Amino acid sequence: MESKQLLTDLKRKTAFCNKEAKRLLKLNETRLNHKESVHSWSALQCLDHLNKYGDFYLMEMEKAIHASSKPSVKKFSPGFLGNIFAKSMIAQPKTTTMQSPKNMEPATSSLTKDVINTFLGQQKEFIRLLELCPQKNLNKIKVKITLSKWIKLKLGDTLRITIFHNERHILQALKAAKMK
Repeated sequence: MESKQLLTDLKRKTAFCNKEAKRLLKLNETRLNHKESVHSWSALQCLDHLNKYGDFYLMEMEKAIHASSKPSVKKFSPGFLGNIFAKSMIAQPKTTTMQSPKNMEPATSSLTKDVINTFLGQQKEFIRLLELCPQKNLNKIKVKITLSKWIKLKLGDTLRITIFHNERHILQALKAAKMK
């Protein structure tokens, strides 16, 4: 796939997440904390979960981008493992739930709109990093992942995974808030 097209698509998805988070910000906290069942997440829990991943990945991607002097390339080739992870994050009409690692589980108590504001701040950071990427090699820059200290994925795959994950849970948050 063309690196330029990938970055354009990821910016579009990030803009969508940003727009929908701003819509959620207009709701009251009671509605944002509503859960359909004991086992489901509220809209704010969905965003709290994303914020935890954002805290990790934004820092790791920033470090990797600034540490690299690898020149950009026109084509991005997904890695085997990165492609599997990215595809598993794509929101589907009948998305299957996945078990989150304990440290990435959302808070169980009532949350405030500060969670949305944090998410919106992270979306600005994703856009800023995406703006740096046309001058970087999405194939050669490697980023640590949350699942293992020893596995690193291509920057392009890491961007795909995190932004697909954001979109997946924004859609879940909209559903939880009865906006979808």
